[in-house]
Amino acid sequence: MTLNKLKVRVIVNYSKSSEPKIVELSLTLKDNLPAIREILKNDNTIEMNDTLLFSKKFTDGLAEISRENEKDFTLNDIIEKSNDVKTSYTLRLIETSTYWKFLNDLHKLDFGCTMTSNGIKRANQRAFITEKYQLNEIDITEDEEVEFNSWEDRMIKKNLFFVPNMNVKYFAKIGIKHENGYYDDIDKNTYKYRVYKKVSFKIQNLKATDDFIKRVNDALKLEDLKNFLQITEEYGQFIPSEVILGKRFQIDNETKEKEDLLNDYRKWDTIELLEPTSIFELVDDDLRERLYSFFGKRILYSKIETEVIGDDKNVRTKTMELPKRISEIISNKHADCSIFATAIGLKDHYHCQILTSDKEPKLIIHRLKEKSKGKDSELVIGWMVVGNDTNFKSIFPDYNTKSFNNTQFKVLKIDTNDINVINGVVDLNDLMPSTEKPYYIGIPYMDELDPVIGHYFFNDRKKLYIFPYSSKDELRELPKFSLRLLMMTDPSGIFEKNVNNLNNTINFDNIDEFKNFKNIPKFISLYSKKNERGSILLKQRPTHIKVKFPNNKPSFNKKVIRKLSDDNENLKCSFFVPFESDNKIRSNSNNNFIKLPKIFHNNNTNAKGKH
Repeated sequence: MTLNKLKVRVIVNYSKSSEPKIVELSLTLKDNLPAIREILKNDNTIEMNDTLLFSKKFTDGLAEISRENEKDFTLNDIIEKSNDVKTSYTLRLIETSTYWKFLNDLHKLDFGCTMTSNGIKRANQRAFITEKYQLNEIDITEDEEVEFNSWEDRMIKKNLFFVPNMNVKYFAKIGIKHENGYYDDIDKNTYKYRVYKKVSFKIQNLKATDDFIKRVNDALKLEDLKNFLQITEEYGQFIPSEVILGKRFQIDNETKEKEDLLNDYRKWDTIELLEPTSIFELVDDDLRERLYSFFGKRILYSKIETEVIGDDKNVRTKTMELPKRISEIISNKHADCSIFATAIGLKDHYHCQILTSDKEPKLIIHRLKEKSKGKDSELVIGWMVVGNDTNFKSIFPDYNTKSFNNTQFKVLKIDTNDINVINGVVDLNDLMPSTEKPYYIGIPYMDELDPVIGHYFFNDRKKLYIFPYSSKDELRELPKFSLRLLMMTDPSGIFEKNVNNLNNTINFDNIDEFKNFKNIPKFISLYSKKNERGSILLKQRPTHIKVKFPNNKPSFNKKVIRKLSDDNENLKCSFFVPFESDNKIRSNSNNNFIKLPKIFHNNNTNAKGKH
């Protein structure tokens, strides 16, 4: 017996819109609701998803029919009949908020998380409440293989992060460090799964609870990191920005009840997490800025790498794209990063600046003219990125092995458009009054490739002298640029040595502090006790530093140079080395050992000659 199809008007009432959507379908009264739901999914007007529920009209209003009960109803059970000539049957759908709230409450989707060896641990205390979300049906089925290649990889995948980024790796390391002694052997087996992704829950706006805000404010007043560690133990370390819900079955172990589990959203699991963010990063702007001020700037990245530059003697400037890892770090605007770089070769003299004219900063390396035979075909670059640690690593004291990674820094931004630079002199006390005598590392930020902007400090590091330099033309005026100064009040990790007054050189061979860092690129600053001003450049080699006095200003002649060299205490260099020692350099980005760059392996003859 063939059932007659009826023309049914479907009306959708949305909770956030006064305009209902209406479509017409051909259905039979015996069609059950799951079948009608599948038909509606093909209609682009309605955009059927699990937030829309069928309803039955009563005298006092509409009653929702839950997803799990849809199979018990047919169209005939809930349809409205009318005397309308065109369409005498009406089916009503209503948008419900109970669906996402049920999923959120069941899985604690907006609660803080901590990575453990047994998977994600949800916090007992709630730090945030979801105010805005996006819930999308994705209904994707795919097969995947999971293999653990390291303890970090195991921690990441065990905690349902299958697209690891910087934050994922960081929180995994924290989890491993807090479970010392748990692991004996890495499991090398490969596991095969069939994954059913049903919905994506994206958290778009969170509001901090009053209790959480009070705890953070109290911790700031007490100025003790242990209080912040206690907060993470109660409220979790991070919240994922997106959660995928559905089911994951081991392929060899799929159950017969699979279809029932997939169709009932009450039985879904959290199967994937994406983009974790620290709970302290998610507070409002004012409180977050107070947290940044309390924790200070940190070294977020430091690494040594070799760069091929070619041996063309006419090439004076090389522009380099930033490494991918640096680009990822500075893409977070809240981090407010500053990039510092230093470059050394065996023959030439190099000067680093940051080019800001493009959408993303680049590194400019100026190769300054030398009289030595031949040219470097490659050089070694030391990178360092300093900024706000948006993951608040210093809360966990055992995360970093080197002391300067837990050291607070400040960054001064000296912009020639904003301050009065009188004859190239900047009074640093006016910018950052300090009872201490800080050390500085500087690098120019420019919109143009040229000129070279040099600088050094004098008057007991209270003043800064900035000058332009060109090997071709005499320069008298400073161009528009900004100078980033890394300010350090903690002398740990800082070496300071006088310049030899006979040859204007500092040799590293006989200096105990440089025993393990002789060949490592260093961030160097020059300090003068005299107030005479002129161009002074530093030439860095693997085994020594040479002070150069280019005679590109009429007032800076040989007589002045001799005067500068009269006093052995007149010129000093400070050295900051955020890297591991010579023969084994550990990259702070992944804690793997890398070999010393090849150009330093046999440099005894080349590097120690007179340049």
